[in-house]
Amino acid sequence: MTASKPSVFLLKVTGQIETGEFLDDDEIYFTYFYHYGQDWQVIKGIEEGSSQSTRRSEDERSIFVWNFPIDVTFKSTNPFG
Repeated sequence: MTASKPSVFLLKVTGQIETGEFLDDDEIYFTYFYHYGQDWQVIKGIEEGSSQSTRRSEDERSIFVWNFPIDVTFKSTNPFG
């Protein structure tokens, strides 16, 4: 009898960071990374990065616009962590 492989499941995170509101700055960018447990592995996408720089809008909203895409897929055998 052969040992069966442990089953895995996938978690796909997709979307975008559209806008942000910050009071103290006129031009900003952000950096990001995913923090996950040892049972998880990124199988597609980028684990960390930086956005483009953006300036505060000059209208009454005074927001920052990025429309920054997020697309990453994780694999795990255990949902913990």
